[in-house]
Amino acid sequence: KLQLTLTYRVSGVSWQPAYDANLITTGAKPALTLTRRAMLTQRTGEDWKDVTLAFTTTDLTRGAAAPDLPPMRAGFNEPPAVVADAMIRQAPLARTQAQPLRERAETAEPEVAAKAAAPAPVQQQQARLETSGYAVRFTAPGRISLATDGSSRSVRLSNLQLEPTLQARAVPAIEQRAFLEASITNTEEAPLLAGMASLTRDGVFVGQAPVAITAPGDTVALGFGLDDRIRVSRTPLRRRETEATWLQGQRGDLREFRTVIKNLHDKPMRVVVVDQIPFSENNLITVELLANSTPPTERNPKDKRGLLHWSADYKPGEEREIRHGYRMRWPNDREILTEPQPLAR
Repeated sequence: KLQLTLTYRVSGVSWQPAYDANLITTGAKPALTLTRRAMLTQRTGEDWKDVTLAFTTTDLTRGAAAPDLPPMRAGFNEPPAVVADAMIRQAPLARTQAQPLRERAETAEPEVAAKAAAPAPVQQQQARLETSGYAVRFTAPGRISLATDGSSRSVRLSNLQLEPTLQARAVPAIEQRAFLEASITNTEEAPLLAGMASLTRDGVFVGQAPVAITAPGDTVALGFGLDDRIRVSRTPLRRRETEATWLQGQRGDLREFRTVIKNLHDKPMRVVVVDQIPFSENNLITVELLANSTPPTERNPKDKRGLLHWSADYKPGEEREIRHGYRMRWPNDREILTEPQPLAR
């Protein structure tokens, strides 16, 4: 006698990470509760009734191995048919993801297998976390029913009590207001997967924000809405454009700005001001920061060229002025174009 247990993969079921972030600022110290959830949907063609669910961070849709990178040959332009034939020869074989994965497990004693299949009593209302070093598995408590109509079901996986670091961030070139930002460290063994977070500040819903994938021990910053007790103003001081003449071989553009920050809180507050100057990828175009500019505390943060950060702790009622400007030069027989670069995702 032999008992077979079949484990196979079906399509039409998926889950997406989601988070609830509740920030409390009214206590002696700020506190943040981060609830991890799984938004589950299924269209397998069969209703699920009283099933045990486990969620894993393993991604089956991307394959099990790194993709092959074909060699890149440089040559002269060839007829399209020859180029297409060469591309077909070099293209990697497509991986088929539609085939179900099946595995068989044999048990010598059916009584032992039946005893192992019995559901364990529910001990807690939070998912059980198991980590293997490469993947994390959350086993949901109790049993869940879900229809096959594609409706979404929220399952709570974990609940973290964190101590955030608060600061205000202002980007006066776009908006002359400051926004409250909370930085938290992932203290869980599982990474925070990319997903949307619903944000609540002192019991008031302030919006949603994306959460980037965050490894254990790493930090992530979340914005929690407008901080109306940080006053921000930005004023252009001067702009001078140098036209081309036969005596001068270069044209120029000079711009200077004045930003004023005031802390209206009754407690100290760290404020980060973000601004920019153009950056050049051509040695014929030179950009320099004006000598009378307030020295930034950080340049090119996270390899974002041209960005400047001024970070400082402001006392209650303190006001500070930030000056920054740049001078740009280029050949007088060329026209210059400045354009924003897309942000890396």
